[in-house]
Amino acid sequence: MKIKKTLALVLSIVMVLSLLAACGSSDDKEKEDDASTPVSQEVVDTPDEPTGDPEAMDIIYEFDHDGDATKITDAAFNEYFDGDAAAGVAALLEEGKIFVNGIKVPAAEGDTSDYQVNGVSSLYKTSSGWGFNVHKTTSADNLAFADARLGFYETITTVRGHHTVIYGDAATGLINKIDSSSYDVFRITYFEDHGGQVDKIDRGDFELETNRVRPDVNLITVASTNFSDDINIGDFVLYYYGADGWVMQKATPIEGTLSKNEDGFFVTNAGTADEYVMIESNVSRYNLIDCNRPTQFFTAYNALGLQEIPVVMWCTPNGYPIGFTYGDKAAAKDALAVAIENATAAKEGVVVSADGSGVAAGTMWVTQADLDTFDAAIAEAQAVCNSNSTAVHEYDAAIYALANALGAGGEKPTGFIGAQGEGA
Repeated sequence: MKIKKTLALVLSIVMVLSLLAACGSSDDKEKEDDASTPVSQEVVDTPDEPTGDPEAMDIIYEFDHDGDATKITDAAFNEYFDGDAAAGVAALLEEGKIFVNGIKVPAAEGDTSDYQVNGVSSLYKTSSGWGFNVHKTTSADNLAFADARLGFYETITTVRGHHTVIYGDAATGLINKIDSSSYDVFRITYFEDHGGQVDKIDRGDFELETNRVRPDVNLITVASTNFSDDINIGDFVLYYYGADGWVMQKATPIEGTLSKNEDGFFVTNAGTADEYVMIESNVSRYNLIDCNRPTQFFTAYNALGLQEIPVVMWCTPNGYPIGFTYGDKAAAKDALAVAIENATAAKEGVVVSADGSGVAAGTMWVTQADLDTFDAAIAEAQAVCNSNSTAVHEYDAAIYALANALGAGGEKPTGFIGAQGEGA
């Protein structure tokens, strides 16, 4: 496939730069190979196929998926595929030039019956046909191979937080490969590095968000060269299965107080020079415990009056939030102490009554059983806070559990707040 070329002047500049690079030092060559800025070119219809280097791997274009449902086959990408992105992507799939995490998507139906992404069956053959699964999207299972394969790859490119790179010969516009990322996420609570490999990786106490099968991080072994050396206990990790095995890299941490704007985007350090605003990613979080998921964390953070306490927003490499923590062990313990204080204060002015009779108008009441349940939750949180053996992630879990015990009113009342009645 080919893309439109830039104006003649730009092409001339490219050719001159290429000649200069060929004569440059090895340091210049290393800088050239480290291409991080996408090369964007306008397309011009030409009668002949380009005759450039078929092995060239320049970055022609790269983009971050923002979750607006724009697929790589949409018209927005036509300029990179001779005016028809859908046909261009379909052709590259047929040629075996499309990859996910560096692993080729099957070019022919006979190549595989089960193409996996991060250990999960993602393009698979059934007794009635083909189907695909990407994060929370599962297709019918009676599709033709080409349709399932195209649907699978299109959907990969709609997941907010993923990233796609189009490679080729920048001088001619010949597209040689497209590679998209697909991440899973978890919070690391323990690991052992034996020099050549990292194993005994643990995510802590955990329940899956859904009953879908996901790779179990506790059983994964990672080559030390594929395990970022800046990963520490308590960090969020992005992991994926690539061409040379499992890879784990530290998610990007952003620290500050947390809020949401009117569009539902997360905001850290609102109103300051460090303000950061971004909608959350929708990369897979099946291995992330509830207390650190964006919605659950934010709800607990507000319910327990922790809005003035800085948190850590963990993001994909392109900046979309995956989840949150309260920081290191000392910070998390301090946050839990404040949460306990505020939960205890929520009992003030609430009286005990069997049925509310005799309770003064405007006074809130609960049964003794409801109060006992809430007191037990507070005591449990206090025990976590007092223990010297508490792990950092257990503080976060205790805050989340205490927020659930506090509960909320409204149409679906829960917890201590939801159990309250008002005197007549």
